[in-house]
Amino acid sequence: MVRILYLLVSVLLTGQALAQPLPAARYQRFGISYDQDYTLEWFGMKQLNEDRNYTMGFGFHYATDAFEKCFLFAPSRWLFKMIKPKRVQYATGFYVMQLANGSFTPDSLPASYPIYNDRPYASLTYLQTTGMFLDREKCRLYTFGLAAGALGTGVSREIQTAIHKGMNNNDTKDPRTPRGWHNQLSDGGALTALLFYQQDHLLTRGPLRRRELGFTDRLIRFGGEWKAAGRLNLGWYNTAVAELSWRFGWLDPRNWMYATNPLGSSSMLFKPNAVATMENYYKREKATELFFFAAIRGNFIGYNALISGQSRHDAVNLPNAWARRGVFDGSLGFCINPSVSSRTNFDGKLKFNFRSPEFEAPGRAPRWHYWMSIEMNVHIVNRRQ
Repeated sequence: MVRILYLLVSVLLTGQALAQPLPAARYQRFGISYDQDYTLEWFGMKQLNEDRNYTMGFGFHYATDAFEKCFLFAPSRWLFKMIKPKRVQYATGFYVMQLANGSFTPDSLPASYPIYNDRPYASLTYLQTTGMFLDREKCRLYTFGLAAGALGTGVSREIQTAIHKGMNNNDTKDPRTPRGWHNQLSDGGALTALLFYQQDHLLTRGPLRRRELGFTDRLIRFGGEWKAAGRLNLGWYNTAVAELSWRFGWLDPRNWMYATNPLGSSSMLFKPNAVATMENYYKREKATELFFFAAIRGNFIGYNALISGQSRHDAVNLPNAWARRGVFDGSLGFCINPSVSSRTNFDGKLKFNFRSPEFEAPGRAPRWHYWMSIEMNVHIVNRRQ
């Protein structure tokens, strides 16, 4: 596992050392994302915290326009040139790098033996680069992502075990100490990768167009906004996803590219948080937003390596035939995006998530699962133009 992580970091550092130095940034965003089923108990939903399936995720991401020439984003730039419509002569590009981890567990944590009719333990640690290209005329966002990582690392085992031991009074109460991590998929580490393509479409364009054409000078309006998206994944997930999302409250129409889930590559939801732009983003005045948001997604599942594995030597994995081809998931949340200064703003999101059953195994009833998410970002716009 250590050798695999060392290899990933070495490739990143060596490649950047050989590339041209990054230019000074005009825009930067620092963020942290956190998924956890135990957080449900903070909000009086203890009965929904079953401590199984997708049980924990966290990620750190950094976005900046200075990545525009970085070699790591060359695949995204090349793919966009290959598929962009001929009418699109110029598209605003944004670039995000994320380091993240996702954790999955079966129903019985105290069991140290393999459980052959339940979801296996699985851990995914990955580095992801995402290039996003905005067609301002049609209000469409084209996203290309490439993630490289490892299954079977010890990250999830160590974190979950330490948290549970600190809360269960020597394993005499919940949350129980997980005893079966040695049975996880690709235990010890195995390289894996994911390539994805996504399109977002703003459906309610009127408020944004009125702002652009100068019919109103208000930065914030009170109302609703709808958008739709589609995504294809190839790699540890082979899936096709369709999404419809909505937000309502005090909105800046230029921020229609808000994220529905930043840990999508590990939790099987959606993309990293997109930066917002309309008019000249770098010169725009900051405005405070306050809104509720919701999303519903339909997923067609061809193969899920976090259930069925990618090795014949796993202690336990579920046959792909047991996986459900159709899975629904969604979220409901609240966001506050206050302006700290003319160049800096902060946004925080709190979200409730759900997912329909992902597999049907003999002797085990299909089950839904739920978790909470917290996301925090700091946006900084430098004065240099």
